[in-house]
Parts: sequence; C-alpha cells; structure tokens
Amino acid sequence: DSRLKTGVNLAAYLRTQGHEDAAQALSDEPGADTLRVSIVGGIVGVGGENHVIDRCASRGTMNGLDAMGGVVGLNEGRITDCTLSGSMGSATQDYIGGIAGLNVGTLENCTAGKNCTVTGRTAVGGIVGFNLSGGQVQNCTGSANVSGAGRVGGIAGENGGVIVLSGAKAGARRVTGSGSGVGGVIGVNTV
Repeated sequence: DSRLKTGVNLAAYLRTQGHEDAAQALSDEPGADTLRVSIVGGIVGVGGENHVIDRCASRGTMNGLDAMGGVVGLNEGRITDCTLSGSMGSATQDYIGGIAGLNVGTLENCTAGKNCTVTGRTAVGGIVGFNLSGGQVQNCTGSANVSGAGRVGGIAGENGGVIVLSGAKAGARRVTGSGSGVGGVIGVNTV
C-alpha cells in the first residue's frame, strides 16, 4: 500500500486525539513540517487511549519504517508487563523503542532483554524512542544494547514526559551514538 510509504502527519494525528502538548513537542522537531511516519508495532500499530496491552512478548526481528516499537508503534493507552527479546530497527529509522516507538500513555513494568539490540537514527531507546508530554514510563528495565546517531538512551531516546525507575538494576548494556544526546537512561530530557 503506497500510504505506508508516505505515512501520516503525526503532529496532526496527536492534535485530533487531544494530545496538544505532545503534538507541539513534535512540531518543534527539526523537519517537523514534513514529518510523516508509518506507525508500526510488533503486537499492534497504535494502542488507543482506552486500550490495555498486558503480558505480551515480542520475540522477532523488525525493521523498515519510522515510529516503530517492539510492542506498539504509538501508545496512547496502557502497556504493562511486556517484554522485548528480539532485535529491531535500522540506522535509517527514527522514533524506535524496544517497547514503544512513541508514548503518550503509560508503560509499566516492561523489559527490553539483555540479548536484544535496538537500532535507529534519532530518538532511539531501549524502552521508548520518544516519551512525549503526557507519557509515563514506570519501573521499566532496559538491558538491550541501543545504538543510533543522536538522542539515544537505555530507557528513552528523548523524554518530554515522566520516567520513574525502580531500584531494579538493568543488566549490562551498551548505549552508543555518533551525535549529541546519548545517555545510559535518557538521551535528551526536555522536561
């Protein structure tokens, strides 16, 4: 389908769903006027506002499109106790996360396993690529190896929401980037 290649205007979609702050954050991104993404997830593309995804596992290998997550491409609802045990992404993709590519909902008690690799260009995270305003990440563990050009983090590549981590230790992981905004937990925090 040719619409997959052209994608959707993500900021406009978020505005229609009532996520104005998240839409504004994306509008401030470089190249936002032409930002169109194809939202892809290992379990579901878009987890809507009242959707709950609980106790699932993504074990395969994924790559190919922007805004991609091991469980969900865009999460507006609640994802709990899900795991990534595969590898995903490629060096040409943006908004790539082990559990969610983009998040304006809640990710809780999720894990990206120690033998996983999450790869992208910008906004790449072991759990979420971009945790937007309104998004919450709670007690998630990122042990995946994460790499990208910039805005790369063990939990979130970019964070504009809330991240609360438990005392649970992440396993040994490598977080690498060739540009700015690279961190063991968060690549760039905009809050």
